[in-house]
Amino acid sequence: MQNYQKPKRSFKIFAILIAITLLGLQFYVLMLKDITALGSDEWNWLPLVRDGFKGEFSFKDYWDAHGGHRVFGYKILLTLNAMFLGLDLRYFQYGGVILWTIGALIASFWLNKKLEFGHVAFTICAALMIVTTLISPHAWTNSEYSVIAWRFGNILGFMLIFIVSDKLIYEKQGRKNFIRFSLLVFIYTLIFGRGWGQAMLYSALFFMIIGAIVQFKLKDFRKLRWLAAAIFVGFFAIFIYNLGGENLVAKAKEPISLRGFYNFTTGLMGNTLGFDFIGRKNFESRSVIQLLGLFSISIYAIACLLYLRSGLYKKTAFPLMIMAFSTVAILAAYYGRGLSIGEKAAYYPRWVGESCLGLAGALAILFHARYDFMQRINSKNLKTLSSAVLLILSGGIFYTHGFAVKESIRTAVYVHKFDENLLEATFSKPLDVFVMDKSLRSKSLCRTPKRCELRQILDEHDLIPGSDRYRPKDKEPASPLDQ
Repeated sequence: MQNYQKPKRSFKIFAILIAITLLGLQFYVLMLKDITALGSDEWNWLPLVRDGFKGEFSFKDYWDAHGGHRVFGYKILLTLNAMFLGLDLRYFQYGGVILWTIGALIASFWLNKKLEFGHVAFTICAALMIVTTLISPHAWTNSEYSVIAWRFGNILGFMLIFIVSDKLIYEKQGRKNFIRFSLLVFIYTLIFGRGWGQAMLYSALFFMIIGAIVQFKLKDFRKLRWLAAAIFVGFFAIFIYNLGGENLVAKAKEPISLRGFYNFTTGLMGNTLGFDFIGRKNFESRSVIQLLGLFSISIYAIACLLYLRSGLYKKTAFPLMIMAFSTVAILAAYYGRGLSIGEKAAYYPRWVGESCLGLAGALAILFHARYDFMQRINSKNLKTLSSAVLLILSGGIFYTHGFAVKESIRTAVYVHKFDENLLEATFSKPLDVFVMDKSLRSKSLCRTPKRCELRQILDEHDLIPGSDRYRPKDKEPASPLDQ
């Protein structure tokens, strides 16, 4: 029993150390970027901020879809942030990565509880690969998207829902887990879920339906009752989510095709490992990224086979749930953006945060399968070969993560400069000149006429910290000698 507990304890300790290190690095990158300018989403929601200062609230305005997503909670947080913190969006950036880190740790702990990784050395290696993939450095660039960076916080809720779903399927505590599931679905699907909350929910419901079918055949009607109730809550949440007006991101411009889907999927999956490694510098080198995509897809396929072969389905569905979530997220990205923007949308880094979760689940299954394989065979050569292949695979993936950290630090200064340019473009002219001068409605300044009008809200309430150095009222008048 003591030998069994030692690897489990080593995994937890090392996972915590890795997570703290990655969190510290993310904080360092965010400090270098120091992003305070508004993104496009925040500009669109400024009328809600204006109403908030007036003491007005419209549930319909907050519930209305944004680009096909429900962003009720994000709009609430943005309004509160503006009213009490001066629209300091850095709270969302730092808060998002903190919650993301906690979610990754909880997910890795659950994988450690349900799976076996063997010797302490391989357990530590498994912790390294699982945590660094869950908190993929290739996705760090998304933390600069202001309020939308908070969607990384959703990963904490998603992992909790998957864990509770796993408990509903495999454990006997039905009532408590049903209540937890219902509460989490309400928070992380109806309030903060966005489209990814639906991808999470569909993935969890799929496995709970399979679990319900199994319990029905086993005639365990007590377990079936709670599973059925949770399934009902899930579909009811999906129904509520789709109530109300919807404004799609973009209309499909091309039909669904096998070739288009293949190019999009391999590109997106390759970007999970190759955005900073290849995609950022050599955007046109898509064939290389697609090879990485095929590599990632093959890991998924092998993990699914090993999941069945090792009998993991008798213990847990959690790693397969997060793999299913990433798969559904990719399908949603293809339908929502791939058909309207084209294959180039697959190379945007915004999808990496979701696609990396499934890869982490697949890697966890591979480490468990290696341990299971070692228990079944006696050949030392085969044992050595299986261990060597897994270590080489892990080394290659970890190298891309390390390179991504380096690139995130290197490019932070350029992101900061871009943010400074946006602030200067927004606040360098007095409001009346900003609105009246037609030339200021170009892409280089307020970008759209609507933003010129919304600028008044920012000036009236002195929003966005640090923008005071660009506001004309704070500048000293020019000397006659300088004119």
